Amino acid sequence: MSNNNDILGEGINLQHVIELFYDKMIKDDRIRDFFTIVDLEALKRKQANIFASLLSADSRKVQSHLTTIHRPMVEDFGLNDMHYDAFASLLSETLHEQKVDKIIIITLMKNLESLREHILNKE
Repeated sequence: MSNNNDILGEGINLQHVIELFYDKMIKDDRIRDFFTIVDLEALKRKQANIFASLLSADSRKVQSHLTTIHRPMVEDFGLNDMHYDAFASLLSETLHEQKVDKIIIITLMKNLESLREHILNKE
């Protein structure tokens, strides 16, 4: 895979998947409030690189970044496992709806789960 445009598979429009994913998150009662305190458009632009990292052989390179950017949400707004689970569920749902290959979904979700402790600042 030569660039982020094809990381979810041939014929899968990454930006479309990201748009659908964020549409779900801002409508979800469990997590939508977190997206009122961030620059949503900037976050969407960064998401392609995060997906690429999650699909790489070593997703650990994003650990400290995710810990840092989520720390205020954990400390000031109570980001917790329930929010993480909602995020992961919506991501999986979106990927399945867009017919992303199951191997890619499994890899992405497994690597995302490996970052839970970092995202929730529990490490």
